[in-house]
Amino acid sequence: DRHEETMAITLREVAIDNFNDVVRLQPAPGQESFIAPNVLSIAQSKVAPNFVPLAIHNHGTVVGFLMFGQDIETRRWHIVRLMIGEQYQRRGYAREALKQLIAQLAQHPECEEVYISYMPDNVAAERLYESLGFRKTGEFDDAGEVVMRLELPKLGI
Repeated sequence: DRHEETMAITLREVAIDNFNDVVRLQPAPGQESFIAPNVLSIAQSKVAPNFVPLAIHNHGTVVGFLMFGQDIETRRWHIVRLMIGEQYQRRGYAREALKQLIAQLAQHPECEEVYISYMPDNVAAERLYESLGFRKTGEFDDAGEVVMRLELPKLGI
């Protein structure tokens, strides 16, 4: 049973050794309108170095991609991309990757909250983000995406 496999999710910077695997990942049919191609996101990170592209690995295999960073103007922290390749979906990888990234961001002294957005018809993303504690802000971004916010716990304050 696929659900009994052990998960070993790690987040690694996109580098020469995993670049091709990240670029080859494709969303499932019907999901193309939900997210920019990974190669475009990686290119954006090179001209906007405040955004960090990460490969999502499971036992060394690239299964997904995410990108996060701090908006230079608003100072808001955003998870701007999250995608799991079609053949790796529905295994909990996105949830585990987000949990790890949120934990990392919570350690950052300047990061008190994090924002994420999704296309209004992406019900799976909405459910996932809500289950992790994100709440709708009532805002929509420039692309018409629903904006959600998560307040991060501050430990040791």
